[in-house]
Amino acid sequence: MEDNRNRFIAALWWYVIHNFEIDTIAHKYLEVGHTQNENDSVHATIERASRRASVYTPEQWSAVIATARPDRPHIVTDMEMEDFYNFKEMSNCVHNIDTDEDGQKVKWTKIRVMEFSKDEPDIMRIKYFYDGNTKFVQLMKQARQTRQSNPCQQLKQLRSDCIQLPKAKFNDLMKLCDKKLIPHVHHAFFRSLPHE
Repeated sequence: MEDNRNRFIAALWWYVIHNFEIDTIAHKYLEVGHTQNENDSVHATIERASRRASVYTPEQWSAVIATARPDRPHIVTDMEMEDFYNFKEMSNCVHNIDTDEDGQKVKWTKIRVMEFSKDEPDIMRIKYFYDGNTKFVQLMKQARQTRQSNPCQQLKQLRSDCIQLPKAKFNDLMKLCDKKLIPHVHHAFFRSLPHE
């Protein structure tokens, strides 16, 4: 959980509070050693199912995941390029993420609770202990900007072109196809991959 206590998650919740009909967000982090959740068993089930399957393409992964639990199939949503957004770029719009209202440095790895409210959308409330005092972080030190005048609230698509494979990697894949180590039925997929 340590890796998602950062400016990108803060920018995500800031964006959501500004742009969706959500009044409050409370993001609570579990104590170290108490982080097991339902997703752990989901991942284990998928891993066991993948050992029994030959997977060559992303579409096949969708099928393996969906059928990993036959009695209650997982719902899989296949993502397209336009489904991914650039929160890293948008996080630069948040002017202050490092100091609280007392001028103290925000201790990101110690945060236990991060809260946002529609009433004060540019304030991030943090707690270092679940029952501790609340600290305030003024995310936008400039005068409050309205939704219409804030260009930062326009979330942009992450990329419009596919990432190209390096030429050497593409050539290696072609050799696997030529040697029939990748079944012929999948050759069209691999030959169509964008590459240098």
